[in-house]
Amino acid sequence: MGIVKEPFTEFIEEMYPAQHQMIKGDTLSELKKMDSEKFDLVITSPPYNVGKEYETKTSIEKYLEQQESVIDELIRVTSNRGNLCWQVRDYVDKGE
Repeated sequence: MGIVKEPFTEFIEEMYPAQHQMIKGDTLSELKKMDSEKFDLVITSPPYNVGKEYETKTSIEKYLEQQESVIDELIRVTSNRGNLCWQVRDYVDKGE
């Protein structure tokens, strides 16, 4: 039995051809190089600032300031018809 294609499959494939690219680098620097309204869908999972081995823990104020800059750029590169999915974790400091 072959793959069943719905009537809209060709339309979707034509309107939204599959393209992807992985970019390694500083998030904010790389985002600033991108065209405005480039993406219809942005999915991101920022560092949690909890001291994992791949991140540098900093004050909550500095962390939020950095994330605000990234969010501003993500909004800029997301199209007017697009969606931005920001996957985050809760922050606990000294039990609060």
